[in-house]
Formats: sequence, structure tokens, C-alpha cells
Amino acid sequence: MRLRAVKLSTKLTLLVTTGVAAALALGVPGAIDRIDRSQAASDVSARVSTLRTLVRFHELSDREATLSAWFVASGELAALRTLTTVRPEADREARSLAAQAHDVGGPLAASVARVERAWAKLRETRATIDTRIITDATTLARFDAVSGAIRQALDAGSVADTGAANRALRSRAAIDELRNAVAREQAAIAVALARASISAQLLDRLRASAAAQSTGRAQALASARDSAGPSVDTQLDLLRSSAAVVRTTRAPALLGVPPFITPTEWEQRSDDQIRAITTLGRSLDVRADDQAAAASRAGRAGVVRWLVLLGAIVAGVIVIALLLTRAVRRPLRAVRDTAVDLADRERAALTAFDTARTKASVAPLAVTTD
Repeated sequence: MRLRAVKLSTKLTLLVTTGVAAALALGVPGAIDRIDRSQAASDVSARVSTLRTLVRFHELSDREATLSAWFVASGELAALRTLTTVRPEADREARSLAAQAHDVGGPLAASVARVERAWAKLRETRATIDTRIITDATTLARFDAVSGAIRQALDAGSVADTGAANRALRSRAAIDELRNAVAREQAAIAVALARASISAQLLDRLRASAAAQSTGRAQALASARDSAGPSVDTQLDLLRSSAAVVRTTRAPALLGVPPFITPTEWEQRSDDQIRAITTLGRSLDVRADDQAAAASRAGRAGVVRWLVLLGAIVAGVIVIALLLTRAVRRPLRAVRDTAVDLADRERAALTAFDTARTKASVAPLAVTTD
């Protein structure tokens, strides 16, 4: 079919359809890209929430590890009483972590599943701790398995793109690794004080923890400063001060001699450092929350702006097509109206002529017959 033979209305419809299709072809990929970015920002926000719960669970499991090893080594009822209050909190955080990780999915969910399995295995052996039928070394080894799974999950959740929220997550993971090294040291010296001696295995554990702190402290604190800025300077100073006290106190232990303090005194000094690290970590949590929320809001706003722009373009195409239609049809309508008017006049003239001819007189003719 030749284009000239196509009706004008069909041509105009094709014009509108082509314009709208072109606008959609250009706009839809952009909208999809912005939706993907918005979803990625939402995923970061979900990871921030899950990792915050993971860190909190790590703190509680480390606390339970110290108390468990201390009780197994000493049999002190004070340690057992505190232990019975920490366990329900740790279990509650473990349940919350499982629920959040299920919603996040991906590598982080798989890593958290390994944490859940390690924790479930440890919970089954709590009775052996309460009855003290295992050694303090075995107790610490069981908690080490949980801690190792948690560190892997933190790595899985904090290694992503270079966005600000992800940088805060990586800083948070580094701070928690430092706190975990301090917690392992706390548990080891608590056992040494309870037994009034340091075994070769325990000494290796202490030295490994001290080495981890030495290599990780500067990097973790620098990362926290870069992520959170000057707002954490006071917390960093407090952390350095409490760490200096602990280093002085633990010095004999690194030589194989228990420090000359009670387990309670040691716990208090070590807790000061752990609290300082935890406070710094909370600041990074807030920072990561704010950055993830800002990225999520920006992503949603970008989607809305792009859809509004796309809608405006489509509407503009339709309006232009309608204006063109009107501009083309107006002279055609005038021509048609003129033609109809001329036809009506011609028809009226012909009708008048026929009527006049019909009324004209006709002379009678005489008719004869033979």
C-alpha cells in the first residue's frame, strides 16, 4: 500500500505512535538503570542493618566466651551468674541476625548461615561448661569457631563497591576485628589469673592476640578516622588511653607470668578498652546508617525524577502530535466545508431550475382522428 493512499487519520496515528515509541526507547533503559541503582542502595541499607546485628552478636559471644572460660578455670559463681544473663542476650541477637540475613540474601546470607550452624553447635555444649567437665582451652576453641565464622560474614558483608556506606562498613569490620582480638586476650588472661599460671598454649594465644592488636590497631583507627572524620577524635583518644593501661597490665603475661591483679580487676581494665572500641564502633554504625539512608533516598528520588521526565516527554510528543493534527485538519476542514457549501448551492440552484421548468405553461395540441 502506497503511503499516499493511506488515510490522513492513520498517518497521524502512526506519527503519534512513532514519537511515543522513540521516547520510550530512549527513556526506559534510563529508568531501569536508576531503578537498579535504587535497589543497590536499598541492599546496602539492609546490609548495614544486618552487619550491625552481627557485630552486636559478636560482642555478646565474646563476652560469653570470657565468662565461660573464666568459670571453667576458676569455678567462681560470680562468673556463672553473669554468664546466665549474657546467654539469653546472645541467643536473642542470634535469632534477630538469622531473620535479617534471610531477607538480605546473597553471600552474606550464606556466611550468616555458617555462623548459625557454629552457634547451634556451641549451644549444645553449654551444659559441659556449666558442669566444668571440659577444659578452658576446649571452651575457648569452641568460641573461636563461632568468632571465625562471624569474621568471615563481616568480610562478606563489607566487601562491595567504593560507596561511602561501604567504606563505613569496612571500617566497622576492622574495628570489630580489633575488639575481638582484645576480647580473646581478655579471656586468656582471665584463665591465667584463675589458674595462677600460663600454659604454653595459653601463652601462644596471648602473643597471637597481642600481635593482631599491634598490626590491626593503627589501620583500624585510621580507617575509622577517614570514615567518620573529626567527630570521633575524642573517642580515639579515649581508646588509646585505655589501651595503654591494658598494655602495661598485660606485659608480664606476655613473658609467661600472670599479672599481679585479680581476675575482676583485669576484667574491669580490659572492659574499659572494649567499651571504648564499642563506642567508636557505634559511631561508625550511625555513620553507615546515615550514608546508606541518604543513598537510598537519592536512588528513589532519581527514579521518580526520571519517570517524571519520561512522562513529560511522552506527554510532549502527544501534545505536539495533537497540535500538528489540528494544524493539518483545520485547512482541510475549511476546504471540505467550502466544498460542501458549494455543493449545497449548486444543488439548490438545480432544484430551483427544475421546479421552474416544471411549472412552465405548455400549449395544448389539437388532436384529430380520421
